[in-house]
Amino acid sequence: MLTAVLVILVILAFLRTWRATFIPALALPLSIIGTFAGMAMFGFSLDNVSLLALTLALGFVVDDAIVVLENIVRYIEQGMKPFEAAIRGANEIGFTVLSITISLVAVFIPILFMGGIVGRFFFEFAMTISIAILLSGFISLTLTPMLCSRTAQRPTTARDAKPDLLSRAFEGGYNAMATRISRHARRLAARALADDDASTLGTMVATVYAFGIVKKGFLPTEDTNIIIVRTEAAPDIAFEAMLERQRIVSERIRADPDVLYINSNVQQTSFNPTLNRGSIFVQLKARPRAQSTAAPSATCKTGCAAASPASRASAPSRCRCRTCASAAVAAPRSTNTR
Repeated sequence: MLTAVLVILVILAFLRTWRATFIPALALPLSIIGTFAGMAMFGFSLDNVSLLALTLALGFVVDDAIVVLENIVRYIEQGMKPFEAAIRGANEIGFTVLSITISLVAVFIPILFMGGIVGRFFFEFAMTISIAILLSGFISLTLTPMLCSRTAQRPTTARDAKPDLLSRAFEGGYNAMATRISRHARRLAARALADDDASTLGTMVATVYAFGIVKKGFLPTEDTNIIIVRTEAAPDIAFEAMLERQRIVSERIRADPDVLYINSNVQQTSFNPTLNRGSIFVQLKARPRAQSTAAPSATCKTGCAAASPASRASAPSRCRCRTCASAAVAAPRSTNTR
């Protein structure tokens, strides 16, 4: 919602009239609502992927309507009647709008035909944004000219033709910025033309080098330093007894020097549907601060593979010493998300 409001405000800042802003602003929700119908046809749902596509589509769906609107308003300002200006402007700009729409959809065609998990992940994204772009092109060639013929009008008095204070302030700021940018652009263009071959070669080398050093992958791998431990006792265990065994396991995990803090609980939640189950969230220290626990624990006489109290709790069957046995009272089920 906020994105749509910002898009409409930007359109108002450049068009400077509410009457002209209303036309592309109306094309925006119609394109998104029509996209919902296309999503339902393909069986898509409103998830993070489709919402991302709809958010990006908000910037695409108003482009075609603005192009058509500007061309029609140009003829109206020249003295043509709104209905005639709408027909002539739409006929002139129709092929351009069609080419822009097809070009935007063509960008997402390779994503539609991607294979594997990545392709299935992004198919919904590419299809959703393609539907929105196609609908915006259709609306800009049908609804936008009709609205222009009904609502757009040429200023009839000097007062109507005179811009207001906000429009003059925005126009002055825009002209100053455009003058400054054009001055620097001419300077950079002259320098680039002087060193045309060197600039082209340098750009190609930099592109190849950047392609080699940029990391590649489906999703970035992150180490959150978090371990989630699930504990489970007999189904008929009393709640107080389960708390005591959970406390013993928690103390053993907390004694590990690599543990920063833990959060232990025994209650009926989505993680623990019954009272004979518990969960312990273990936050480990950052890797540079973590101590090495590769050597067997000094308290374990048999030198078992459980290198720390936390790992002894998850593998009690490897050792029968008193230290490892006490950590196994509540037999954690597993889990390492590190």
